[in-house]
Amino acid sequence: MLDLKELIQREKEEYDGEDREKLRRRIVRIINGELTERERAYFLLSVLEERKIKEIAEIKEVSSATVSKALKNAKRKIRNVLKYLE
Repeated sequence: MLDLKELIQREKEEYDGEDREKLRRRIVRIINGELTERERAYFLLSVLEERKIKEIAEIKEVSSATVSKALKNAKRKIRNVLKYLE
């Protein structure tokens, strides 16, 4: 399975300048439009704040399994949309 960070990095390498900004906007639209509120919150904590699953679980007062499942679903959704847009 392709790691989401690898996919985004590969996409970035194929774009330059203005196209990178288009890619960034595309990813933001996917996050805002395709993810549930919970998936979006956990994903942003994971990616932007580089929090570990255990830390997110403590912050959100849920189990690590809940966070793990939501992150897995979020990454799958983002990956599927990016692949579709290629």
